[in-house]
Amino acid sequence: MADQLEKYRDVLLEISHCIDENDLSKMKFVSLDKIKKKQSEKILNPLQFFTALEERGFLGQNNLSYLKNLLQKCCAGKVNGLRILELYEQGLIQGIPLYDTPQGATFNLPGPGVPNGGHPGQSQVIYVVHEPGRVPDGNLNGRQERQIYNGPDLSEETDFLTNNLGRDWKFYMRALGIHDNDIDSVSHDYTSMRERIRQCLLLWQQEQQQNANRIKLINACKHSSVRRMDLACKIEDGSFRNER
Repeated sequence: MADQLEKYRDVLLEISHCIDENDLSKMKFVSLDKIKKKQSEKILNPLQFFTALEERGFLGQNNLSYLKNLLQKCCAGKVNGLRILELYEQGLIQGIPLYDTPQGATFNLPGPGVPNGGHPGQSQVIYVVHEPGRVPDGNLNGRQERQIYNGPDLSEETDFLTNNLGRDWKFYMRALGIHDNDIDSVSHDYTSMRERIRQCLLLWQQEQQQNANRIKLINACKHSSVRRMDLACKIEDGSFRNER
């Protein structure tokens, strides 16, 4: 029971990361019949809001319907928080924290001569191109940052993921081990979803260097919060190359 309560608490924490200030304001307004206005005005973050609902009997380990309804109505069509809650209800979230890399999975390893699950070849030079009109981290508009990447060549895999992850991309990046702060920073600097995906993957490669490999990309596709087995299988057997 203690483990289940801990998992429930951690799931609420993960959902809170998906709720911005505007979402919270809408949720508080919709819940004025349950939390009085004077009390609601004192709520400054999603966790305080969840606690208020729990105290009034509208939220609990086995009482998630009201929160699900709020996420559907008040979060501007975003699926992140709702998806986390649904995965929890289905018993598909096994580990805490939610975005741990899955353990014990077995995959087909690459053949001899292919380092770290990637492709043979020399070091890559990654160019991170900032969108015109954006000035992230004090850089000049449109400036290219030349960053040396000494890991395996994963350009084909990252191109495939960039074009196919779609709205699952944030779940995927968390499963890959990228911190929320980095995801938020990339989201602020780039407006295109595909460019956000690409930049996060480049950031991951830059951080991982020789530890970056195709197996980790596949693991993240198979993670319980992502469940993109279609992408995992295509990367694993190399069939994604036929789609270009």
